[in-house]
Amino acid sequence: MAISIYLNDDRCLRIVHFETAITTDELEQLVALYSQRSDWLSYDTFYLLDAASVNRELHADHLEQLRRRTAAIYADIASIVVRRSAWICQNAEMRSVAEQWVTMRRLTEGASVKFVVGDKFEDALPLFTEAELAAVKTKADFALLARIG
Repeated sequence: MAISIYLNDDRCLRIVHFETAITTDELEQLVALYSQRSDWLSYDTFYLLDAASVNRELHADHLEQLRRRTAAIYADIASIVVRRSAWICQNAEMRSVAEQWVTMRRLTEGASVKFVVGDKFEDALPLFTEAELAAVKTKADFALLARIG
């Protein structure tokens, strides 16, 4: 399983966990799932990128196309909700990919999303509470929504 998606409805939190080397097809499936499940797009999100999730075959051009499609999906809620998004990366390569993705989203989505990129859960404290971090770390009260890959 390359990507697992968990939801905690009570906290309105989502975890997108990239567990193994991510393929272009899996990212396409993730974007398709986002378009089908607009009911949880307003949830705040933790993106967990394991060390093994690096795939050198992912190209910047394709990531940009996916980012644009993702931005279009979120466009309808952008003026209604300010979402929080934490990207926790276990290696420098994945951190670089996350920072590029976040930088492009900041340019297009402006104030509708607050981002933090870090190496450990505690790096998300500017945006999230200790209780939210504890829940995400243990996946307490999170239900598995989907597995891709």
